[in-house]
Amino acid sequence: MFSKALFKQSCKANGIMWAVITIAVCIMLACLMTISGSGSIGAMKVGITDTMIESSIDSEIEKRAINYYTTATDGLEHFDETMVSSAAGGAIYYYQYTNWLNQGMTTEEPIPTNVGGMAYKSLIDGVKEIMPLPNRDDYSSDEDFKSAISQWQAMLPSATSETAMTAYYMASINELQEYMNAKAKNLGYAEGSNEALELIGIVMYTLNPGGQFDEFYTELGETAPSYDLTSMTSDTRSEYINSYVKTNVVVFLAGNMISEETTEKMLEQIASYNLTYDDYKNLSYEITVDGKIEEVSRYTGSTGYSFIKDLATDTIITFEARLDYEFSLIDTSGLIDEEIEQKQQEVILSLTADITRNFLTDLPADVSMSLQEIGQIDLFALIVGTIFYKMAGLLLPIIYIIMTANNLIAGQVDSGSMAYILSTSTKRNQVVFTQAVYLVGSLFAMCVMTTITSMVCLFFVQGEGVTLDYADLALLNLGMFITLFAMSGISFLASCWFNRSKHSMSLGGGLNMFFLVATMLGLFGSEVLPSIVRLDSLNFFNYCTIISFFDDMSMIAGTTEFIYKLAILCVIGVVCYIVGAFKFNKKDLPL
Repeated sequence: MFSKALFKQSCKANGIMWAVITIAVCIMLACLMTISGSGSIGAMKVGITDTMIESSIDSEIEKRAINYYTTATDGLEHFDETMVSSAAGGAIYYYQYTNWLNQGMTTEEPIPTNVGGMAYKSLIDGVKEIMPLPNRDDYSSDEDFKSAISQWQAMLPSATSETAMTAYYMASINELQEYMNAKAKNLGYAEGSNEALELIGIVMYTLNPGGQFDEFYTELGETAPSYDLTSMTSDTRSEYINSYVKTNVVVFLAGNMISEETTEKMLEQIASYNLTYDDYKNLSYEITVDGKIEEVSRYTGSTGYSFIKDLATDTIITFEARLDYEFSLIDTSGLIDEEIEQKQQEVILSLTADITRNFLTDLPADVSMSLQEIGQIDLFALIVGTIFYKMAGLLLPIIYIIMTANNLIAGQVDSGSMAYILSTSTKRNQVVFTQAVYLVGSLFAMCVMTTITSMVCLFFVQGEGVTLDYADLALLNLGMFITLFAMSGISFLASCWFNRSKHSMSLGGGLNMFFLVATMLGLFGSEVLPSIVRLDSLNFFNYCTIISFFDDMSMIAGTTEFIYKLAILCVIGVVCYIVGAFKFNKKDLPL
């Protein structure tokens, strides 16, 4: 089945062409990988990507700043209202309780339940623990008992004040939590969800009841806030709340944004950009230190904290200033309170969207989407995996296949040299098998050389922007070989079928060159290119070429779709070689 002499003859006849083409392909691959892996080509892509990522994250920070500000302001205003009403209710309760005592009621009778409400019933119980009520059994007469009651009442105000404030404060805190829970429910957040807990956390961390969150602030190098409870009825109370919230809510926001948990969530939100934690950490901005400009982390560490805090503060100031103006433009004539509130909410939503928009939202939708695609595209994988291995890297090997396949069978029949070969003891099946082995073997050797070249180049160009690893390159070279194997089968079949070189090269070579050209045209219609340069109508050509079965994107992505496609190429190659051999053995030769 195999003729060493014929194999040596084929090597001698086609060896120089194989060497020249192999060297040319390897040089082209080395240059392509070196240039695309050096970072110069990816500089524009990296710049666009960073700009879009930073714009998206900044926009998210601005949205949170406004939401946190409005939520905390609303929560603290509600807290003030509750505290004031608690104090008023407590005063009424205190008056009715002392009046009840003055009427000579015994202390064993229940305290009236129609005053003060649930939040104020604990007040007297707290006072009793500090200053127990006189017991009638301890006194010999009613006059002595009433005298003791009078003394107890005289000391009651001082004993009540601190206890009352604590009772009112805790009652107002509980009411605030219920209020925020109800608000979260109205917004559609499930009870206990991250969104609902965040809504409550915004207010509680800003209020910092009883210094509960002092540690959070001190770890950030900030002074823990202490909410003023002494001027709740002041005319300037609204200004105090706005100033207090603006000062402290940005600390809560910035502190949470630089936390590991929030960083992981941000990476999940921008996962389409394939950003690692190190990439996220390396997003930077410039600061001046000792007269020198330095690049520092934009969203992590102490520098990230300062940047986020400043950005949030500026956003809130802008929002606050514009909100007053926008509210002044609302025509409230003939509107009820609910309608006015609805219009104000519409203004807040519109203003928030306007302030927090990023540059992508200002562009037409198709241009914005294209820029995002450019930012997300893997240039190194596109250049090496698609442009080289599926197109540029196949061009010279296809030329080699066309010429060599023709020379091995049809060319020798056409020139008459096949007659001399068959006049010896060499049989037809030996001829066709040996020539097929040479053609497939030479292609395999060529792909081995490209594999070695790609591995060596990857070793030297590994770094930022280089996304392929050795396994990816091995698969790409395997896919390249199987593709060339299928195409060589087509040319070999044509060479075995026809007795004239012009017919063999026209059909076999014409088909293979058409496949390559169709792949090039199909590239401009495939999804590997951003939509700004993609012509969807050209995707038709991807269905006209067997090279489409070489699924380089599946190989790089780590999926298994490429396996059955390569199997199809293998079947094409094997069938073509078998049919070609059968045809050559059976046909009449012009000897």
